[in-house]
Amino acid sequence: MFKTVNENRLFKLLPYFFEHPSSVFIEIAQNAQRSGAMKLDIRLKDDILVASDNGRGMNNPAALFVLADSDWPDEVEDNQHPAGWGLFFLYSIADQVTFSSRFGSVTVDCNAYLNKPYYRENVLDLVNRESKNLTGFTVSAVLKPDIAKRLSSENFNDQLAWFPLDITVNGESIGRKTIETEFGDYEIKTEFKGNKVHIKPANFVQPSWFASKEFLEYCKE
Repeated sequence: MFKTVNENRLFKLLPYFFEHPSSVFIEIAQNAQRSGAMKLDIRLKDDILVASDNGRGMNNPAALFVLADSDWPDEVEDNQHPAGWGLFFLYSIADQVTFSSRFGSVTVDCNAYLNKPYYRENVLDLVNRESKNLTGFTVSAVLKPDIAKRLSSENFNDQLAWFPLDITVNGESIGRKTIETEFGDYEIKTEFKGNKVHIKPANFVQPSWFASKEFLEYCKE
């Protein structure tokens, strides 16, 4: 059968696809929102990242390991078009990740998952279903040391503030931002595909050279 994707090469190169490690927090918050969560707690200490939400959770662990696919309901698929890449961001910046939800729990060796086809093919054998029916969704990751150091120096709170969730980071609540509070004085207010859009027309200042005699003579030539 003709293969249109070189899977082994793709997985080995995945870590190079992601430039800003702090974007993983956006992926985590986005998943929490899509699951109907109202609360998200993020903890980052040394090399350990733990994030827990109170959303509907997950029944099917296979969705955690299928690139460019998801297990979201049709409403989310139709309105948000999730790419199915978010968790692979996490695999690329961590040494080990554990997921816990309604299906139970599973711990993944990220380096083996990205580099060993046999490990990927049998990853569902690692699922522990004895702890199933856990509420919400929790991810616990042992980050690569250099990644953890970069994350501890970055400010990602402003990005998280835009999500309609009660978010805490290391025990501190993140204040919410909305388009009304941040851009309520913009003159044009409309919607695009169900999203609010506020626009502030910019004053166009014609550069002096545009109407200069020299410029007009140049245009004639």
